[in-house]
Amino acid sequence: MAHDRHTAGSFWASFGYAAHGLWWAYRHERNLRVHTVLGALAVALGLLEGLGSTKFLVLAVLIILVVALELVNTAIEALTDLAHPGFSPLAGVAKDLAAAAVLFGAAGALGLGVWLLGGRLPEIPGRVAVWAAHTPADLALLLAGLVLVATAAVWPSPARREEADGH
Repeated sequence: MAHDRHTAGSFWASFGYAAHGLWWAYRHERNLRVHTVLGALAVALGLLEGLGSTKFLVLAVLIILVVALELVNTAIEALTDLAHPGFSPLAGVAKDLAAAAVLFGAAGALGLGVWLLGGRLPEIPGRVAVWAAHTPADLALLLAGLVLVATAAVWPSPARREEADGH
């Protein structure tokens, strides 16, 4: 029997494999990067609005759920492509169902996120202006972080850049 790195090794090595999978998905899956940006924006809004610990916990669980669904979707797509490299209607159904799970989770998270903020969304620009007047360094750090995350979200993956270069 051949040695397989995923069936042999220590308990701690499994964390390395998980980290590798997360890093791979973040580099290659644009939707995961988009969910990361939206999650970071939701955290920033939650901090700005001073959400209580219970509401902030719900927000964190929603972000974790959507990212986890996106990772499972990516795994299902990879396994489906491995099992059926050519066209297969049933493989397409599997991929569509996995994508629907992400869509369902993300739509639910968006609805609950709006509920968590309690209709205060229109007030946020004014609150940001007041906050920025008192803490410009914090605002600059927040904006720099959001720009960095947003740039990472829309930046083409290495595979897509290679396709564009003709490799």
